[in-house]
Amino acid sequence: MKTKFITYGMLSVLLIANSCRKVQDQSEEEIEVSNSKGENGFKLEIQTGNTAYKYDAASSTVDKITSGTQTSSAPVLSASYIDKVAYYTEDISSGLSVTPSYDFFQGVQSPYDSNVWIYMERQRIGAGYHLYHYNVSTNQKTILISESNTDWNKLAFKPIGWSKEAGKVYMEALYLDNSLEHEGIWVYDLDKKTNTELELPFKSMRTPILTPDRDKFLIVGS
Repeated sequence: MKTKFITYGMLSVLLIANSCRKVQDQSEEEIEVSNSKGENGFKLEIQTGNTAYKYDAASSTVDKITSGTQTSSAPVLSASYIDKVAYYTEDISSGLSVTPSYDFFQGVQSPYDSNVWIYMERQRIGAGYHLYHYNVSTNQKTILISESNTDWNKLAFKPIGWSKEAGKVYMEALYLDNSLEHEGIWVYDLDKKTNTELELPFKSMRTPILTPDRDKFLIVGS
């Protein structure tokens, strides 16, 4: 099993480059990630089907957990998100409505202010999309990105989690109505209104998992 641990300033990335196809073939519910704070620092346990692996940040090693070995009793993380995710407007607020001829795509709640959400809506027919900042308490929404995408060749961005800074949100890039759904991680700066790509030297095969300390992503890729 090959591993690569890479640091990009505020973001550290662990690439697990073992049998990625096997991981990809597992359903979302079958992939479990646990975390614990042991004597040697941050640790992750990755369960894929009947096989478990343990990552130790102190030594940057990944070891296969043998059958019958008890894993950590730490809480299991979502396979993709640690922040609250919305898949319908009702998950955010009964007062929220989408643009006519658009459908709600995905939203993520701020862990710093429960009233604040970032969400994406997409064209029902076509590849246009909008990215919004929404405040539940004031029912005010502000458009962050608006893209008509008439040629179907521009990236869309869905929010996947908040960074350690309240004004910066992680986005996953994707092409709408296309199998290319994991086209990198970007950071949207709410203050500067800029969207910046994190240049990772590998390809992700599923939505990255943000660790509870918001310093690292677990990425299965090649």
